[in-house]
Amino acid sequence: MNTGTQKKTKRSGISPLAVLFVALIILFFIGCGAIFFFMEGTNIHQGISGFVRECFMRILLAIVAAVVLICCVKAILSPERTVKSVLLCLLGCILSIIIPFFMLKSMFLDFPYLNHPPVTYLQNLYFDMDSVGDGPTSYLMEGDGIDGKEHSFELNAKVYRQAKELKSDNANLIARVCYLPHTNVVMEVEFLPSMKDCIPEDLPLSPQLPKSWKDFAIQINNNVYQLPLPMSALLADGWTYDDPADSQIILKGVDEWNTYDQENHIALTNDQDQKLSVSVINTAREDIPMEKAVVRGLYVHNSNLDYAGTDVILPGGLMIYWNTYEDVIARYGQPSDPQMAEEGMLCYQTGEDSRLLLTFDSDHFLDSISIENLKL
Repeated sequence: MNTGTQKKTKRSGISPLAVLFVALIILFFIGCGAIFFFMEGTNIHQGISGFVRECFMRILLAIVAAVVLICCVKAILSPERTVKSVLLCLLGCILSIIIPFFMLKSMFLDFPYLNHPPVTYLQNLYFDMDSVGDGPTSYLMEGDGIDGKEHSFELNAKVYRQAKELKSDNANLIARVCYLPHTNVVMEVEFLPSMKDCIPEDLPLSPQLPKSWKDFAIQINNNVYQLPLPMSALLADGWTYDDPADSQIILKGVDEWNTYDQENHIALTNDQDQKLSVSVINTAREDIPMEKAVVRGLYVHNSNLDYAGTDVILPGGLMIYWNTYEDVIARYGQPSDPQMAEEGMLCYQTGEDSRLLLTFDSDHFLDSISIENLKL
């Protein structure tokens, strides 16, 4: 009987080493939790210190997941296991592996960006504070990026308060944000009165995009078009006829006085459902099909919000719905037609058949672009 009692005691007893191990784990997590709580309430959400904080939290959660994984494995190997407990523990094992993997992966992927973080600009800024009960407060900045996506960044408390004050004085405030793309940590943030103060090198300008409006060029979805240009260039970049019947149009050749017979206005679309209008002519003697026509006019209007941010860029880095009437004048100078300027439109001309016409919405933001040039 004593032997049975000894076996039972041995089977159910817990070694002092195991108790010490569990106690150390508990103390470790209490300490980590206290540090985490302290760090949340401090001014270290940005820059290198912000990234270190982010790494610490991710590593901490990975350690928690590792402990959960160990417990699940022990439960699976336990003689007292059941089918239900095994299935639940298998699920716990899977989650304990997948979640830390992606959290740590994001952390390591951002190391190459520490010295050269990507840059974005935000408009329509919105500031909010997020807290749970009496816990630490997160200071958030949200806005629409030049990439057409919505972004949300966490700021230091001091920067947050300064930004809110600037926003109250300027509804069109712009934020220039350098950030790590995978962990979303803000490395630097600067607030600008408008996009005319942006750094052109920050924008994804094609090397083929001229610097002057007098070149009658435009960048659309990273492709540069300089007028006049062949219709085939647009078709090769994925633009298709909005009305398939337009592809069957035959354009008559010019007459003996080199005057073209007609000018056709064609609507185009692409796989992003963006719209583009062009005016085409035939400058050759013989009749030609539509794909061989010459595009002398190109028109972009964003009334349907087809384009966002850097989808459309003019020489000098001007963008639809980002730059204002004042930005254009600051970049291009006074317009060629003062009367149209009084009506809220800016027209820049080098000749009768060569002009750039820009219109603006009620808030004075650029909303349509018309480029015409027939100088061959």
